[in-house]
Amino acid sequence: MGKRVSLGNTVSQRLWLRQEWSTLNRGTKRSTTSRNSDHYENPPKESGHPMKGSEDIESYLLRLDTPYEAIGEHMWNLHMQEEQNLVVSLADTLVVFRLKVMDVPATKREVFYETLLQLNTTEMVHGAFGLENGSVVIVAALALENLDFNEFQSTVDDIALSVGKLYPKLSHFRDAA
Repeated sequence: MGKRVSLGNTVSQRLWLRQEWSTLNRGTKRSTTSRNSDHYENPPKESGHPMKGSEDIESYLLRLDTPYEAIGEHMWNLHMQEEQNLVVSLADTLVVFRLKVMDVPATKREVFYETLLQLNTTEMVHGAFGLENGSVVIVAALALENLDFNEFQSTVDDIALSVGKLYPKLSHFRDAA
């Protein structure tokens, strides 16, 4: 049976994930020494059975048959199409998916933001567009406890399809940047 999760580090974990995401987007190496790995141990469910964890995510990644690499404990980088990298990470009881789509344009931002909100409403199934450090990202989160392979695969596929389908609608804003 795994160790209990320490909920006291939730904010620091989110900050760490945000820093790791920014570091990955810059293409620089990172250090994993600042991480509290005990916080990510698999906590027991109320029934006494261990909760899903990194091993389950690794098995799902192998079944996807998509190239990936571990970029830290509880964090993986899936090499999607061309230069797209979908980062999958564990944060407490969630599996978080994040993919950078493009930089926020310098002009026509109001129309751009309205377009993103409309696409969130009409086109996104498993995730949503968001803004992070001057970039447009697609983010999604799934509960780890009852996660199965089909749900994991559907989320990865939906994000990949969304980028392919929706990027043409967003790319004309890129030319205006």
